[in-house]
Amino acid sequence: MNQAVKSPLLTAKNIIRVLSIIVTIIFFCPSFLVSCSGQTVEVSAMTGVTGVKSYGETVAEPHPIMLVCLLLPIAIFVLMLIKKFRHEITALIVAIIALVDMIVWFIFRAGVKKAAEDKMCTVKTTGWFAFNIFLLLLIIILSVLVVIRVIRMQENLVDRFTGEGAQHTFSQMSAAVSQMTQTVGQLAGNVSSNVGKARVPKEEIMGYCIKCGTPLIFGNKFCTSCGRSIPEDYIAEAEEERRIAEEARRAAEEAARKEAEERARREAEERERREAEERARREAEEAARREEEALRRAEERARREEAAARRAEEEARREEAAERRSREAARRFEDVERYTDELTDREISKLAFGSGPAFCSSCGAKLPKGAAFCSSCGAKVE
Repeated sequence: MNQAVKSPLLTAKNIIRVLSIIVTIIFFCPSFLVSCSGQTVEVSAMTGVTGVKSYGETVAEPHPIMLVCLLLPIAIFVLMLIKKFRHEITALIVAIIALVDMIVWFIFRAGVKKAAEDKMCTVKTTGWFAFNIFLLLLIIILSVLVVIRVIRMQENLVDRFTGEGAQHTFSQMSAAVSQMTQTVGQLAGNVSSNVGKARVPKEEIMGYCIKCGTPLIFGNKFCTSCGRSIPEDYIAEAEEERRIAEEARRAAEEAARKEAEERARREAEERERREAEERARREAEEAARREEEALRRAEERARREEAAARRAEEEARREEAAERRSREAARRFEDVERYTDELTDREISKLAFGSGPAFCSSCGAKLPKGAAFCSSCGAKVE
């Protein structure tokens, strides 16, 4: 029976797949450290998509283009899965994609550095950035070796570099790597030089070299790039324009300062006016509150006095009623005594003269026997 042949694991195709996955993960790792006013901010490519901020101040503007650094490794991984193209064509596309990804990373690094230096911040490159560039360079090298047919895409690299012809393979690889390293170095240098030009403050540039286009800095008599001498009249004219621009800038700053002072003075006056109005309002409210409190206390005092007067009047009425009841009781007592005396007189009269009253109960006059009315006062005889 024929045994199944195992496909080798250590091939250029598998290595490129793994490297593309690692590069995709590095997209979310901090590649730079931006330090501003004692605060350190970790900046990744994902952070660069949304922008870099420190203490609420924007250090680097958002760069949505950095999403390309996420999509390009994914594109490489997908290309490694597609079997439609020849291996050489696939390797060429992968090399181009990796090179574009590397250039975008260098541009992003230069942009972050320039923006940070403009904000008086410092930038440090982390090991993730160097590791990412190394992996991209390795992808480019493997892809180029496949394109120039030094190695094959699905060839077992262990056998290739340990078997016969390994020396020849190493020689070809050295030459290819040397050429690619030189090319990548030139690209990185061009990017750095372009960014370096952009880092020169605009107010320090008096013009551009007509030979190489490098910015000409005030104070220099020769181009720092090609060495061409700068004409004296050109320097004098630039110095005069700079002086006029400086005077205009100073005048504008002075006007802005005076305007700011005037605005600050108006704001201070407005603030003092509002504070005076607020104090007057609070004092008026306090006076009204005190007056209302005094009125409330006066009303409470009047109610208490009125209640006291009502209690005194009620007490007087009770005393008067008690006195009246006392007089009434005394009068009744007198009536009882008088009735008792009259009753006693009648009883005595009855005993002395027989039945029937002998004396009038009203005036005490002697009554004749059988009289119905008193002849003296006309009272009815009982």
